[in-house]
Amino acid sequence: MIVFKIFKSLSTVIRKFTKNAFYRARFFYVHYRKKLPIDEKAILFESFSGDDFTGNPFYLLLESCRDPRYAEYKKYVAVKKNDMENDQKVVSLLTNYGLLDKVILVTVSSKKYCKTLASAKYFVNNVTFPSYFVKREGQVYLNTWHGTPLKGLGRNIKDNPNTIGNVQRNFLMSDYLLYPNEYSFEHIRHDYMLDQFYTGQYVLSGYPCNSAFFDRSRVDAIKEQFEVSDKKVVVYMPTWRGKEKGKKADKHIFYLLHFLYELERGLDDDVVVFVKLHHLAMSEINLEDFEKIRPFPTEFETYDFLNIADCLITDYSSVMFDYLNTDKKVFLYTYDKEEYMAGRSIYTDIDT
Repeated sequence: MIVFKIFKSLSTVIRKFTKNAFYRARFFYVHYRKKLPIDEKAILFESFSGDDFTGNPFYLLLESCRDPRYAEYKKYVAVKKNDMENDQKVVSLLTNYGLLDKVILVTVSSKKYCKTLASAKYFVNNVTFPSYFVKREGQVYLNTWHGTPLKGLGRNIKDNPNTIGNVQRNFLMSDYLLYPNEYSFEHIRHDYMLDQFYTGQYVLSGYPCNSAFFDRSRVDAIKEQFEVSDKKVVVYMPTWRGKEKGKKADKHIFYLLHFLYELERGLDDDVVVFVKLHHLAMSEINLEDFEKIRPFPTEFETYDFLNIADCLITDYSSVMFDYLNTDKKVFLYTYDKEEYMAGRSIYTDIDT
């Protein structure tokens, strides 16, 4: 019986090691953390767990590639290569900005990623590194987070409080925590209970990604490239309902399609709408059916392209706060407000 239990346990471990990349990564990471010295000239940039490469990490990478002081540094960018659509999106983005030959792509949970995570001197992330990551003495971690929150965070997440753990752990490991405003600063510190335990440095200095809204030098060229110089440009960026499956997900797609068809029917000829949806939603919607509605170009960083818009349509996304830097109009299309907000806490009443 004992031999059988041991064999069964070993079989489970082997099966997980063989089929689960995240499970394997834990072993690789521990091995490399013990074995490898810290590379003083290595920086790992990660955005949205490798699902995308936008926001603050993108702009910090862009600046580090332009600044001669960082010319000798190896710049790693984390991607989820198991999803080829996301991988190609990151490649086209980096290519468009002339960055692809200046970075080293590492696939999340791969051996190369674990080596980099274990040995790089510097880290930049706008979400979190995996739960097996434990920052070594001598490593430097900047966590920028990714927006001004409308919905509750940390212990204020009433419908899913178990998600606090790894986020709080990443914050406490960080040497620098970046905030775009006092509002975010107070809420995140309070709801992740940082003040009694955090030993790093708070940085209240705005967001690198918002710098795009204060640089109008690229607007005309981008509008000309997409042949919209003589048009009013609208961008629609709804929040992805990530937890929804089955009928709820189908309902979300139905509402999106209904809205887009109604929008198309009512638009003047001098208006064009660019739609940025989660890639899973985009796979269910064919924008080729529309004349005045187009997909948001994946080869552009989100805010760099959003800067050409004359107005923004969203719902509950933090992009609403960032876009206010332009002093342009924001419309909130919250068709499912009661359902979406059920069980959630919010910091600001969306109606006011």
